[in-house]
Amino acid sequence: MGRWIYSVMSYTVTAQMHDIGIRVARGEVAIGLVASMGMARVLANLFCGVSATDPVTFVGTTFVLMASGIVAIYIPARQAAKVDPLVALRYE
Repeated sequence: MGRWIYSVMSYTVTAQMHDIGIRVARGEVAIGLVASMGMARVLANLFCGVSATDPVTFVGTTFVLMASGIVAIYIPARQAAKVDPLVALRYE
């Protein structure tokens, strides 16, 4: 009985994996937007001359986070690209 329930649940989740991923991504974006607006108000109180909805601050922060993400991805990818595939296969 337990295997049957597992099989049905596994099939259902696999069939709806794409939909679940989209719903999670939408929820994370919505939560991120609400949290960023809340944090913007907190930071506006801490820093003089920055409004709670300053577009330059939002764009600048987005750019800095994207740039750091690209650097974080690029460095390991560059190192991995230097490895000879035959050496990597022999290692495993």
